[in-house]
Amino acid sequence: MPITDKKVTIGGIKVSQEMILVNLVGVENTEDMGGRLCTVLAHNQINMPFLSATQMSGRQRISCCISAADGDRVKELIRLGPKPIHPVEFLPGVGLLSVFPHKFSLKTLGILLYLFGKNHIPLYGLASSISALTFVTQYTHLNKAVAAILKHLELPPAHAPFRSEIRVKQTA
Repeated sequence: MPITDKKVTIGGIKVSQEMILVNLVGVENTEDMGGRLCTVLAHNQINMPFLSATQMSGRQRISCCISAADGDRVKELIRLGPKPIHPVEFLPGVGLLSVFPHKFSLKTLGILLYLFGKNHIPLYGLASSISALTFVTQYTHLNKAVAAILKHLELPPAHAPFRSEIRVKQTA
């Protein structure tokens, strides 16, 4: 059964290489752990293509994604830094899927959230910018997510091929 009578048109889909999700969970509002983490990453020229921060009941949760290749280096920088950054969780094997432009469409967001749930695709994070909706999911689920999206959203005819860009490692 289709979600809508007509496919919703989008401008494109972009998928990332394999990444690591770094979470600072339960940080007191009085502590600047997020600032410290961003400073460490910036001073060491480590790219952070995803950043999300939330606050509730005096506690913060800061999440970011870094390249899988930078994981060990970031762990070492956090461990050796002059001021401790804690508590930090590392979730390897994630990827980013961005849909753009979303044109502030709640319909597009609703369809995408529905598709993630219906297809049992884990959702570890979500961010919205002026132009894109970006989802953090398991890297091995990127092909499945793109296939589900293409059933309900329409890409422009000139969209660059992206299936060949998704190089998902199959895990045992």
